[in-house]
Amino acid sequence: MLHTDTGGNLAKTKWFFDNVTERKIPFDVIGLSYYPRCHGTLMNLRENLAFTANEFHKDIFIVETGYNSRPTRESAGRIWPFPETPEGQRDFLDELTRIALQNEKCKGVFWWEPATEGVGAQEYFDENGNSLPVLNVFDKYALPLPRAGGK
Repeated sequence: MLHTDTGGNLAKTKWFFDNVTERKIPFDVIGLSYYPRCHGTLMNLRENLAFTANEFHKDIFIVETGYNSRPTRESAGRIWPFPETPEGQRDFLDELTRIALQNEKCKGVFWWEPATEGVGAQEYFDENGNSLPVLNVFDKYALPLPRAGGK
């Protein structure tokens, strides 16, 4: 996998992978990071996924993302696509995953540091260790695992 932090930036993604392919560097999978605070809008991500899939014909993963479940000092005064609440965090992941999986080359989404307390308020658990609503998004998109014995 080759990973770049340009999930919402088509021009930078094109530049990066054009240079990689020009130099004949082999890779099987494309990894993109996407954070709305610094990588553009979800529509920018959708456009970039479509371009990247059509241009480079590789499977793609959003290998790094996150969203605050509560406001932080760093997020104060910014406009966010969803509220910085547990429900807003859930809604962000749901919309991001929906957009990603609309593209047949995009195979999944990975959250960065879901269990680290206090890192940008992006964790999946509250201060008492209770899970936040964001975890329920995976139930919506995950396929059931086959059981032993075909059951």
